[in-house]
Amino acid sequence: MMRKRFILHPFLFAIAPILTLYGSNASQMSLTELIAPIGVTLTLVILLQEFLYLTYVDRLKAGIASSCFWTLFFTYGHLVNILRSFHLIHLSEPETGIFVLMVSLLIAILVLLSRTRANLRRVSYFFNITAIFLVAYSTVDIGAYEIARSRYVGGSNIDGLSSGAPLQSKDISKFPDIYYIILDGYAGDEILRKYYKHDNSDFTRFLKAKGFYVAHNGRSNYCQTCLSLSSSLNCAYLTDLTRQIGTKLNDRKPLEWLIEESRVAHILKQYGYKTVAFESGYESTELSNADVYSRRSVSLTEFQHGILSLTPAPRVLSCFCALFGGTSWLDQYGLSRKRVDYAFDQLPKASRLKEPVFVFAHIVAPHPPFIFGRNGEAVKQTRPYGMFDGSNFLNCGGTREEYVKGYRDQLVYVNKRMKMVLSEILSESGRPKVILLQADHGPGSMLDWENPSRSNVGERMSILQAYYFPDHDYSLLVKTRPTPVNSFRIVFNHFFQMHYPLLDDRSYFSTWSRPYKLIDVTDKLEAPDSEAILRQRRDHMQLPRR
Repeated sequence: MMRKRFILHPFLFAIAPILTLYGSNASQMSLTELIAPIGVTLTLVILLQEFLYLTYVDRLKAGIASSCFWTLFFTYGHLVNILRSFHLIHLSEPETGIFVLMVSLLIAILVLLSRTRANLRRVSYFFNITAIFLVAYSTVDIGAYEIARSRYVGGSNIDGLSSGAPLQSKDISKFPDIYYIILDGYAGDEILRKYYKHDNSDFTRFLKAKGFYVAHNGRSNYCQTCLSLSSSLNCAYLTDLTRQIGTKLNDRKPLEWLIEESRVAHILKQYGYKTVAFESGYESTELSNADVYSRRSVSLTEFQHGILSLTPAPRVLSCFCALFGGTSWLDQYGLSRKRVDYAFDQLPKASRLKEPVFVFAHIVAPHPPFIFGRNGEAVKQTRPYGMFDGSNFLNCGGTREEYVKGYRDQLVYVNKRMKMVLSEILSESGRPKVILLQADHGPGSMLDWENPSRSNVGERMSILQAYYFPDHDYSLLVKTRPTPVNSFRIVFNHFFQMHYPLLDDRSYFSTWSRPYKLIDVTDKLEAPDSEAILRQRRDHMQLPRR
Protein backbone atom coordinates (compact mmCIF):
# COMPACT_ATOMS: atom_id res chain seq x y z
CA MET A 1 0.00 0.00 0.00
CA MET A 2 1.38 3.43 -0.93
CA ARG A 3 2.12 5.67 2.07
CA LYS A 4 0.25 8.99 2.07
CA ARG A 5 2.52 12.01 1.67
CA PHE A 6 2.07 14.62 4.43
CA ILE A 7 2.19 18.19 3.13
CA LEU A 8 3.20 20.68 5.82
CA HIS A 9 3.10 24.12 4.23
CA PRO A 10 -0.73 24.57 3.95
CA PHE A 11 -1.01 24.30 7.72
CA LEU A 12 1.78 26.82 8.27
CA PHE A 13 0.53 29.29 5.65
CA ALA A 14 -2.92 29.15 7.27
CA ILE A 15 -1.75 29.93 10.82
CA ALA A 16 1.04 32.37 9.91
CA PRO A 17 -1.33 35.39 9.49
CA ILE A 18 -2.92 34.58 12.86
CA LEU A 19 0.45 34.51 14.58
CA THR A 20 1.53 37.70 12.82
CA LEU A 21 -1.64 39.52 13.89
CA TYR A 22 -1.18 38.32 17.45
CA GLY A 23 2.46 39.45 17.45
CA SER A 24 1.42 42.92 16.26
CA ASN A 25 -1.12 43.19 19.08
CA ALA A 26 0.57 41.11 21.79
CA SER A 27 0.59 44.08 24.14
CA GLN A 28 -3.20 43.75 24.42
CA MET A 29 -3.56 39.97 24.14
CA SER A 30 -2.97 36.76 26.06
CA LEU A 31 -1.77 33.48 24.54
CA THR A 32 -5.13 31.82 25.21
CA GLU A 33 -6.54 34.01 22.41
CA LEU A 34 -4.67 31.84 19.91
CA ILE A 35 -6.29 28.53 20.86
CA ALA A 36 -9.71 28.91 19.22
CA PRO A 37 -8.69 30.55 15.90
CA ILE A 38 -5.74 28.22 15.33
CA GLY A 39 -7.84 25.16 16.20
CA VAL A 40 -10.64 26.19 13.83
CA THR A 41 -8.20 27.10 11.06
CA LEU A 42 -6.28 23.82 11.23
CA THR A 43 -9.56 21.91 11.06
CA LEU A 44 -10.55 23.85 7.94
CA VAL A 45 -7.12 23.17 6.41
CA ILE A 46 -7.62 19.42 6.85
CA LEU A 47 -11.08 19.55 5.26
CA LEU A 48 -9.83 21.64 2.34
CA GLN A 49 -6.84 19.36 1.87
CA GLU A 50 -9.03 16.28 1.59
CA PHE A 51 -11.42 17.99 -0.81
CA LEU A 52 -8.57 19.12 -3.06
CA TYR A 53 -7.01 15.65 -2.95
CA LEU A 54 -10.27 14.18 -4.19
CA THR A 55 -10.14 16.76 -7.00
CA TYR A 56 -6.52 16.29 -8.06
CA VAL A 57 -5.76 12.77 -6.68
CA ASP A 58 -2.32 14.23 -5.99
CA ARG A 59 -1.08 15.31 -2.56
CA LEU A 60 1.47 17.78 -3.92
CA LYS A 61 -1.06 19.56 -6.13
CA ALA A 62 -3.64 19.58 -3.33
CA GLY A 63 -1.11 21.06 -0.91
CA ILE A 64 0.05 23.78 -3.29
CA ALA A 65 -3.55 24.70 -4.14
CA SER A 66 -4.42 24.85 -0.45
CA SER A 67 -1.45 27.10 0.36
CA CYS A 68 -2.39 29.46 -2.48
CA PHE A 69 -5.96 29.59 -1.19
CA TRP A 70 -4.94 30.51 2.36
CA THR A 71 -2.43 33.09 1.17
CA LEU A 72 -5.02 34.85 -0.98
CA PHE A 73 -7.68 34.42 1.71
CA PHE A 74 -5.69 36.44 4.26
CA THR A 75 -4.16 38.83 1.70
CA TYR A 76 -7.61 40.24 0.89
CA GLY A 77 -7.93 42.19 4.14
CA HIS A 78 -4.37 43.54 4.00
CA LEU A 79 -4.90 44.85 0.48
CA VAL A 80 -8.18 46.50 1.42
CA ASN A 81 -6.58 48.14 4.47
CA ILE A 82 -3.65 49.43 2.41
CA LEU A 83 -6.00 51.04 -0.09
CA ARG A 84 -8.08 52.48 2.73
CA SER A 85 -5.04 54.01 4.40
CA PHE A 86 -4.53 56.00 1.18
CA HIS A 87 -8.26 56.85 1.10
CA LEU A 88 -8.65 54.98 -2.17
CA ILE A 89 -11.74 53.08 -1.02
CA HIS A 90 -14.85 54.84 0.23
CA LEU A 91 -17.58 52.54 -1.06
CA SER A 92 -18.09 48.80 -1.18
CA GLU A 93 -17.72 48.42 -5.00
CA PRO A 94 -13.88 48.58 -5.08
CA GLU A 95 -13.79 45.89 -2.40
CA THR A 96 -15.92 43.76 -4.67
CA GLY A 97 -13.37 44.34 -7.40
CA ILE A 98 -10.56 43.14 -5.11
CA PHE A 99 -12.59 40.07 -4.19
CA VAL A 100 -13.29 39.24 -7.85
CA LEU A 101 -9.59 39.69 -8.65
CA MET A 102 -8.60 37.30 -5.84
CA VAL A 103 -11.14 34.67 -6.94
CA SER A 104 -10.03 34.95 -10.56
CA LEU A 105 -6.39 34.51 -9.57
CA LEU A 106 -7.25 31.47 -7.46
CA ILE A 107 -9.24 29.88 -10.28
CA ALA A 108 -6.33 30.44 -12.64
CA ILE A 109 -3.95 28.71 -10.20
CA LEU A 110 -6.32 25.77 -9.74
CA VAL A 111 -6.72 25.31 -13.51
CA LEU A 112 -2.96 25.58 -14.06
CA LEU A 113 -2.31 22.93 -11.41
CA SER A 114 -4.87 20.58 -12.94
CA ARG A 115 -3.20 20.77 -16.35
CA THR A 116 0.47 20.73 -15.46
CA ARG A 117 2.52 17.54 -15.58
CA ALA A 118 5.65 19.11 -14.13
CA ASN A 119 7.34 17.75 -11.02
CA LEU A 120 6.10 20.00 -8.21
CA ARG A 121 8.38 18.76 -5.46
CA ARG A 122 10.67 21.77 -5.71
CA VAL A 123 7.69 24.12 -5.56
CA SER A 124 6.42 22.29 -2.48
CA TYR A 125 9.92 22.44 -0.94
CA PHE A 126 10.08 26.22 -1.55
CA PHE A 127 6.63 26.61 0.01
CA ASN A 128 7.77 24.64 3.06
CA ILE A 129 10.87 26.79 3.57
CA THR A 130 8.88 30.03 3.18
CA ALA A 131 6.09 28.91 5.50
CA ILE A 132 8.49 27.63 8.15
CA PHE A 133 10.33 30.97 8.11
CA LEU A 134 7.10 32.97 8.51
CA VAL A 135 5.84 30.85 11.40
CA ALA A 136 9.23 30.64 13.09
CA TYR A 137 9.73 34.40 12.88
CA SER A 138 6.35 35.13 14.50
CA THR A 139 6.77 32.37 17.09
CA VAL A 140 10.21 33.60 18.21
CA ASP A 141 8.92 37.17 18.35
CA ILE A 142 5.89 36.13 20.44
CA GLY A 143 8.01 33.91 22.68
CA ALA A 144 10.50 36.69 23.41
CA TYR A 145 7.64 39.05 24.19
CA GLU A 146 5.94 36.59 26.54
CA ILE A 147 9.21 35.90 28.39
CA ALA A 148 9.74 39.63 28.89
CA ARG A 149 6.10 40.04 29.93
CA SER A 150 6.35 37.35 32.61
CA ARG A 151 8.78 39.55 34.53
CA TYR A 152 6.20 42.17 35.39
CA VAL A 153 2.63 40.93 34.69
CA GLY A 154 1.03 39.85 37.96
CA GLY A 155 3.87 41.34 39.96
CA SER A 156 3.12 44.96 39.20
CA ASN A 157 1.42 47.06 41.80
CA ILE A 158 0.31 50.59 42.52
CA ASP A 159 -0.06 52.53 45.71
CA GLY A 160 -3.76 52.52 46.47
CA LEU A 161 -6.18 51.40 49.12
CA SER A 162 -5.39 48.75 51.65
CA SER A 163 -6.93 45.51 50.42
CA GLY A 164 -7.70 44.48 53.97
CA ALA A 165 -10.53 46.81 54.91
CA PRO A 166 -11.94 46.31 58.43
CA LEU A 167 -15.50 45.04 58.56
CA GLN A 168 -17.85 47.52 60.16
CA SER A 169 -20.90 45.28 60.08
CA LYS A 170 -21.68 41.68 59.29
CA ASP A 171 -25.27 42.45 58.33
CA ILE A 172 -24.91 42.45 54.54
CA SER A 173 -28.55 43.48 54.12
CA LYS A 174 -27.52 47.02 55.10
CA PHE A 175 -25.02 47.38 52.27
CA PRO A 176 -26.11 49.01 48.98
CA ASP A 177 -25.77 47.48 45.55
CA ILE A 178 -23.01 49.35 43.72
CA TYR A 179 -23.15 49.92 39.96
CA TYR A 180 -20.09 51.10 38.06
CA ILE A 181 -21.28 51.85 34.51
CA ILE A 182 -18.68 53.02 32.01
CA LEU A 183 -20.03 54.58 28.81
CA ASP A 184 -16.90 54.55 26.67
CA GLY A 185 -15.91 57.93 25.26
CA TYR A 186 -18.94 59.84 26.60
CA ALA A 187 -18.06 63.56 26.71
CA GLY A 188 -19.22 66.26 29.08
CA ASP A 189 -21.97 68.70 28.08
CA GLU A 190 -19.63 71.59 27.18
CA ILE A 191 -17.61 69.53 24.70
CA LEU A 192 -20.76 68.07 23.17
CA ARG A 193 -22.16 71.55 22.66
CA LYS A 194 -18.92 73.09 21.39
CA TYR A 195 -17.59 70.42 19.01
CA TYR A 196 -20.51 68.10 18.32
CA LYS A 197 -23.31 70.69 18.07
CA HIS A 198 -25.38 68.64 20.49
CA ASP A 199 -27.39 69.96 23.41
CA ASN A 200 -27.27 67.22 26.05
CA SER A 201 -29.27 69.12 28.65
CA ASP A 202 -32.27 66.78 28.30
CA PHE A 203 -30.24 63.81 29.54
CA THR A 204 -28.60 65.91 32.26
CA ARG A 205 -32.02 67.08 33.46
CA PHE A 206 -33.21 63.47 33.50
CA LEU A 207 -30.28 62.45 35.71
CA LYS A 208 -30.86 65.32 38.12
CA ALA A 209 -34.57 64.59 38.26
CA LYS A 210 -33.72 61.02 39.27
CA GLY A 211 -31.57 62.35 42.10
CA PHE A 212 -28.10 62.13 40.49
CA TYR A 213 -25.28 64.52 41.13
CA VAL A 214 -23.85 65.47 37.71
CA ALA A 215 -20.38 66.96 37.86
CA HIS A 216 -19.91 70.15 35.89
CA ASN A 217 -16.94 70.03 33.52
CA GLY A 218 -16.08 66.45 34.51
CA ARG A 219 -12.69 65.21 33.36
CA SER A 220 -10.81 61.94 33.27
CA ASN A 221 -7.45 61.13 34.80
CA TYR A 222 -6.15 59.35 31.68
CA CYS A 223 -6.86 59.38 27.96
CA GLN A 224 -6.99 55.60 27.38
CA THR A 225 -9.44 52.98 28.64
CA CYS A 226 -6.93 50.63 30.30
CA LEU A 227 -5.12 53.47 32.05
CA SER A 228 -8.32 55.10 33.21
CA LEU A 229 -10.07 51.99 34.57
CA SER A 230 -6.99 50.47 36.20
CA SER A 231 -6.66 53.78 38.06
CA SER A 232 -10.31 54.24 39.07
CA LEU A 233 -10.76 50.59 40.11
CA ASN A 234 -7.68 50.80 42.35
CA CYS A 235 -8.33 54.35 43.60
CA ALA A 236 -4.79 55.36 42.71
CA TYR A 237 -2.65 56.99 40.07
CA LEU A 238 -0.31 54.84 37.99
CA THR A 239 2.86 56.66 38.98
CA ASP A 240 4.13 53.73 41.03
CA LEU A 241 3.45 51.32 38.15
CA THR A 242 5.36 53.43 35.63
CA ARG A 243 8.24 53.61 38.08
CA GLN A 244 8.36 49.81 38.23
CA ILE A 245 8.08 48.98 34.53
CA GLY A 246 9.40 52.13 32.87
CA THR A 247 7.92 54.39 30.21
CA LYS A 248 9.12 52.62 27.04
CA LEU A 249 6.84 49.61 27.42
CA ASN A 250 3.66 49.39 25.34
CA ASP A 251 2.26 46.20 26.93
CA ARG A 252 -1.14 46.75 28.51
CA LYS A 253 -1.21 43.43 30.34
CA PRO A 254 -0.14 45.02 33.67
CA LEU A 255 -3.16 47.33 33.33
CA GLU A 256 -5.49 44.45 32.49
CA TRP A 257 -4.24 42.59 35.56
CA LEU A 258 -4.98 45.64 37.72
CA ILE A 259 -8.50 45.81 36.28
CA GLU A 260 -9.11 42.09 36.74
CA GLU A 261 -7.69 42.00 40.28
CA SER A 262 -8.82 45.46 41.37
CA ARG A 263 -8.68 46.53 44.99
CA VAL A 264 -12.22 47.87 44.80
CA ALA A 265 -13.55 44.38 44.01
CA HIS A 266 -11.34 42.76 46.65
CA ILE A 267 -12.46 45.18 49.36
CA LEU A 268 -16.13 44.72 48.51
CA LYS A 269 -15.67 40.95 48.48
CA GLN A 270 -14.67 41.12 52.14
CA TYR A 271 -18.03 42.73 52.82
CA GLY A 272 -19.87 39.83 51.21
CA TYR A 273 -20.33 41.38 47.78
CA LYS A 274 -20.65 39.38 44.57
CA THR A 275 -19.14 40.84 41.42
CA VAL A 276 -21.35 40.93 38.33
CA ALA A 277 -19.67 41.81 35.02
CA PHE A 278 -20.85 42.10 31.44
CA GLU A 279 -19.10 41.20 28.24
CA SER A 280 -17.66 44.35 26.68
CA GLY A 281 -16.10 43.04 23.47
CA TYR A 282 -12.88 44.74 24.55
CA GLU A 283 -10.38 42.16 25.81
CA SER A 284 -8.84 44.42 28.46
CA THR A 285 -12.12 44.84 30.36
CA GLU A 286 -13.54 41.33 30.13
CA LEU A 287 -13.89 40.37 33.81
CA SER A 288 -14.51 36.70 33.09
CA ASN A 289 -13.36 35.88 36.65
CA ALA A 290 -16.39 37.69 38.12
CA ASP A 291 -18.82 35.75 40.30
CA VAL A 292 -21.41 36.30 37.57
CA TYR A 293 -20.13 36.98 34.07
CA SER A 294 -22.98 37.81 31.72
CA ARG A 295 -22.50 37.37 27.98
CA ARG A 296 -24.44 36.47 24.87
CA SER A 297 -24.34 32.83 23.79
CA VAL A 298 -22.66 33.68 20.45
CA SER A 299 -19.85 36.18 20.53
CA LEU A 300 -16.40 36.85 19.13
CA THR A 301 -13.44 38.47 20.84
CA GLU A 302 -11.78 41.58 19.46
CA PHE A 303 -8.86 39.44 18.25
CA GLN A 304 -11.20 37.06 16.44
CA HIS A 305 -12.88 40.06 14.85
CA GLY A 306 -9.43 41.21 13.72
CA ILE A 307 -8.66 37.86 12.10
CA LEU A 308 -11.96 37.83 10.22
CA SER A 309 -11.33 41.40 9.04
CA LEU A 310 -8.31 40.10 7.14
CA THR A 311 -10.52 37.78 5.12
CA PRO A 312 -13.51 38.12 2.77
CA ALA A 313 -15.52 35.70 4.94
CA PRO A 314 -17.79 38.32 6.59
CA ARG A 315 -18.49 39.93 3.24
CA VAL A 316 -19.26 36.62 1.52
CA LEU A 317 -21.62 35.47 4.26
CA SER A 318 -23.32 38.88 4.39
CA CYS A 319 -24.02 38.68 0.66
CA PHE A 320 -25.25 35.10 1.07
CA CYS A 321 -27.62 36.11 3.88
CA ALA A 322 -28.85 39.10 1.88
CA LEU A 323 -29.74 36.80 -1.01
CA PHE A 324 -31.29 33.94 0.95
CA GLY A 325 -32.38 35.66 4.15
CA GLY A 326 -31.10 35.37 7.70
CA THR A 327 -28.34 37.04 9.65
CA SER A 328 -24.71 36.07 9.43
CA TRP A 329 -23.10 35.06 12.73
CA LEU A 330 -19.93 36.61 11.29
CA ASP A 331 -21.59 40.01 10.96
CA GLN A 332 -19.16 41.73 13.31
CA TYR A 333 -21.07 45.02 13.46
CA GLY A 334 -24.32 43.16 14.09
CA LEU A 335 -22.73 41.19 16.92
CA SER A 336 -21.48 44.43 18.46
CA ARG A 337 -24.96 45.92 18.34
CA LYS A 338 -26.39 42.85 20.02
CA ARG A 339 -23.68 42.91 22.69
CA VAL A 340 -24.35 46.55 23.61
CA ASP A 341 -28.12 46.04 23.63
CA TYR A 342 -27.69 42.89 25.71
CA ALA A 343 -25.83 44.86 28.39
CA PHE A 344 -28.56 47.50 28.41
CA ASP A 345 -31.23 44.79 28.71
CA GLN A 346 -29.53 42.85 31.49
CA LEU A 347 -28.18 45.67 33.68
CA PRO A 348 -31.43 46.16 35.65
CA LYS A 349 -31.48 42.43 36.49
CA ALA A 350 -27.96 42.39 37.92
CA SER A 351 -29.00 43.07 41.51
CA ARG A 352 -31.38 40.11 41.81
CA LEU A 353 -29.00 38.11 43.99
CA LYS A 354 -29.24 37.28 47.66
CA GLU A 355 -25.94 39.05 48.38
CA PRO A 356 -25.14 42.71 47.67
CA VAL A 357 -23.59 43.15 44.22
CA PHE A 358 -20.81 45.16 42.66
CA VAL A 359 -21.83 45.57 39.02
CA PHE A 360 -19.16 46.44 36.48
CA ALA A 361 -20.39 47.28 32.98
CA HIS A 362 -18.05 48.67 30.35
CA ILE A 363 -20.23 49.57 27.36
CA VAL A 364 -18.31 50.45 24.19
CA ALA A 365 -20.60 53.32 23.14
CA PRO A 366 -20.80 56.11 22.09
CA HIS A 367 -17.18 55.20 21.25
CA PRO A 368 -16.62 53.87 17.70
CA PRO A 369 -17.62 51.76 15.89
CA PHE A 370 -20.71 53.82 15.10
CA ILE A 371 -23.27 51.04 14.81
CA PHE A 372 -26.46 52.72 16.06
CA GLY A 373 -28.55 55.44 14.55
CA ARG A 374 -30.51 57.84 16.76
CA ASN A 375 -33.35 55.36 17.19
CA GLY A 376 -31.18 52.26 17.48
CA GLU A 377 -31.32 51.35 13.80
CA ALA A 378 -28.33 49.63 12.27
CA VAL A 379 -25.86 51.94 10.54
CA LYS A 380 -24.56 50.62 7.23
CA GLN A 381 -20.82 50.01 7.34
CA THR A 382 -18.50 49.85 4.34
CA ARG A 383 -15.15 49.15 6.00
CA PRO A 384 -13.71 46.23 8.01
CA TYR A 385 -14.72 46.03 11.64
CA GLY A 386 -12.65 47.79 14.28
CA MET A 387 -12.91 49.92 17.43
CA PHE A 388 -10.68 52.54 15.79
CA ASP A 389 -10.65 55.93 17.48
CA GLY A 390 -8.91 59.25 16.84
CA SER A 391 -6.29 59.25 14.10
CA ASN A 392 -6.71 55.47 13.71
CA PHE A 393 -10.31 56.12 12.61
CA LEU A 394 -9.05 58.54 9.96
CA ASN A 395 -6.29 56.17 8.84
CA CYS A 396 -8.93 53.53 8.09
CA GLY A 397 -10.74 55.78 5.66
CA GLY A 398 -12.97 57.75 8.02
CA THR A 399 -13.39 61.53 8.14
CA ARG A 400 -13.83 63.93 11.03
CA GLU A 401 -17.31 64.85 9.73
CA GLU A 402 -18.27 61.16 9.71
CA TYR A 403 -16.92 60.77 13.25
CA VAL A 404 -18.88 63.75 14.59
CA LYS A 405 -22.16 62.64 13.02
CA GLY A 406 -21.75 58.98 13.94
CA TYR A 407 -20.77 59.82 17.51
CA ARG A 408 -23.66 62.27 17.96
CA ASP A 409 -26.28 59.85 16.63
CA GLN A 410 -24.96 56.97 18.72
CA LEU A 411 -24.92 59.13 21.84
CA VAL A 412 -28.59 60.02 21.32
CA TYR A 413 -29.44 56.31 21.27
CA VAL A 414 -27.26 55.60 24.31
CA ASN A 415 -29.14 58.33 26.19
CA LYS A 416 -32.50 56.75 25.35
CA ARG A 417 -31.39 53.34 26.56
CA MET A 418 -29.72 54.68 29.70
CA LYS A 419 -32.90 56.48 30.70
CA MET A 420 -34.73 53.15 30.64
CA VAL A 421 -31.88 51.28 32.35
CA LEU A 422 -31.49 53.76 35.20
CA SER A 423 -35.25 54.02 35.73
CA GLU A 424 -35.49 50.24 36.04
CA ILE A 425 -32.52 49.98 38.39
CA LEU A 426 -33.87 52.66 40.70
CA SER A 427 -37.36 51.14 40.69
CA GLU A 428 -36.02 47.77 41.90
CA SER A 429 -37.09 46.98 45.45
CA GLY A 430 -34.71 45.60 48.03
CA ARG A 431 -31.28 47.02 48.75
CA PRO A 432 -30.53 50.71 48.11
CA LYS A 433 -28.52 51.53 45.00
CA VAL A 434 -25.27 53.42 44.49
CA ILE A 435 -24.60 54.25 40.84
CA LEU A 436 -21.40 55.63 39.35
CA LEU A 437 -22.13 56.60 35.75
CA GLN A 438 -18.92 57.72 34.09
CA ALA A 439 -16.84 57.68 30.94
CA ASP A 440 -13.29 56.38 30.86
CA HIS A 441 -12.20 59.24 28.57
CA GLY A 442 -13.73 61.63 26.06
CA PRO A 443 -14.23 61.27 22.30
CA GLY A 444 -11.45 61.46 19.70
CA SER A 445 -12.53 63.42 16.64
CA MET A 446 -9.46 65.64 17.17
CA LEU A 447 -7.10 63.06 18.66
CA ASP A 448 -3.73 62.26 17.11
CA TRP A 449 -2.57 59.12 18.89
CA GLU A 450 1.13 59.78 18.35
CA ASN A 451 1.24 63.58 18.47
CA PRO A 452 -0.08 65.24 21.65
CA SER A 453 0.57 68.74 20.26
CA ARG A 454 -1.87 68.03 17.41
CA SER A 455 -4.57 66.61 19.72
CA ASN A 456 -7.44 68.45 21.35
CA VAL A 457 -6.67 67.44 24.92
CA GLY A 458 -9.80 69.15 26.27
CA GLU A 459 -12.03 66.99 24.07
CA ARG A 460 -10.22 63.79 25.02
CA MET A 461 -10.25 64.40 28.77
CA SER A 462 -13.84 65.65 29.05
CA ILE A 463 -16.22 63.02 30.45
CA LEU A 464 -19.71 62.43 31.75
CA GLN A 465 -19.47 62.00 35.52
CA ALA A 466 -22.66 61.33 37.48
CA TYR A 467 -23.29 59.79 40.91
CA TYR A 468 -26.41 58.44 42.57
CA PHE A 469 -26.40 58.01 46.36
CA PRO A 470 -29.58 56.71 48.00
CA ASP A 471 -29.40 59.34 50.78
CA HIS A 472 -28.80 62.15 48.24
CA ASP A 473 -26.00 63.51 50.40
CA TYR A 474 -23.58 64.89 47.80
CA SER A 475 -21.91 67.45 50.01
CA LEU A 476 -18.44 65.94 49.61
CA LEU A 477 -18.86 65.60 45.84
CA VAL A 478 -19.98 69.20 45.48
CA LYS A 479 -17.13 70.39 47.67
CA THR A 480 -14.32 68.43 46.00
CA ARG A 481 -15.59 67.82 42.42
CA PRO A 482 -13.54 64.59 42.28
CA THR A 483 -12.14 62.87 39.19
CA PRO A 484 -12.61 59.08 38.81
CA VAL A 485 -9.47 58.25 40.82
CA ASN A 486 -11.34 59.46 43.91
CA SER A 487 -14.80 58.05 43.09
CA PHE A 488 -14.55 54.85 45.12
CA ARG A 489 -12.61 56.55 47.92
CA ILE A 490 -15.68 58.73 48.40
CA VAL A 491 -18.04 55.74 48.16
CA PHE A 492 -16.03 53.81 50.77
CA ASN A 493 -15.84 56.79 53.09
CA HIS A 494 -19.53 57.62 52.71
CA PHE A 495 -21.11 54.16 52.95
CA PHE A 496 -18.54 52.05 54.80
CA GLN A 497 -17.26 54.62 57.32
CA MET A 498 -13.70 54.41 56.03
CA HIS A 499 -11.29 57.33 56.14
CA TYR A 500 -9.37 57.32 52.90
CA PRO A 501 -7.80 60.68 52.00
CA LEU A 502 -8.72 62.16 48.64
CA LEU A 503 -5.96 62.54 46.05
CA ASP A 504 -5.19 65.66 44.04
CA ASP A 505 -7.15 65.58 40.80
CA ARG A 506 -4.75 65.42 37.85
CA SER A 507 -5.13 64.49 34.16
CA TYR A 508 -2.50 62.73 32.05
CA PHE A 509 -2.12 62.24 28.31
CA SER A 510 -0.06 59.50 26.66
CA THR A 511 0.40 58.20 23.13
CA TRP A 512 -0.85 54.79 21.99
CA SER A 513 2.65 53.41 21.44
CA ARG A 514 3.94 54.73 24.80
CA PRO A 515 0.96 54.48 27.19
CA TYR A 516 3.14 54.73 30.32
CA LYS A 517 4.94 57.91 29.25
CA LEU A 518 2.49 60.19 30.99
CA ILE A 519 2.23 63.91 30.25
CA ASP A 520 0.48 66.05 32.88
CA VAL A 521 -2.10 68.14 30.99
CA THR A 522 -4.12 69.33 33.95
CA ASP A 523 -3.19 72.97 33.40
CA LYS A 524 -4.08 72.75 29.70
CA LEU A 525 -7.71 71.85 30.33
CA GLU A 526 -10.39 74.48 30.31
CA ALA A 527 -10.82 76.20 33.64
CA PRO A 528 -14.13 75.34 35.33
CA ASP A 529 -16.93 77.87 35.24
CA SER A 530 -17.02 79.22 38.80
CA GLU A 531 -20.57 80.55 38.42
CA ALA A 532 -21.80 77.16 37.21
CA ILE A 533 -20.08 75.43 40.12
CA LEU A 534 -21.67 77.78 42.67
CA ARG A 535 -25.06 77.24 41.05
CA GLN A 536 -24.53 73.47 41.13
CA ARG A 537 -23.63 73.61 44.82
CA ARG A 538 -26.79 75.55 45.64
CA ASP A 539 -28.95 73.11 43.64
CA HIS A 540 -27.53 70.01 45.35
CA MET A 541 -27.54 71.52 48.81
CA GLN A 542 -31.32 71.89 48.42
CA LEU A 543 -31.86 68.22 47.55
CA PRO A 544 -33.89 66.34 50.17
CA ARG A 545 -32.03 63.89 52.40
CA ARG A 546 -33.22 60.30 52.64
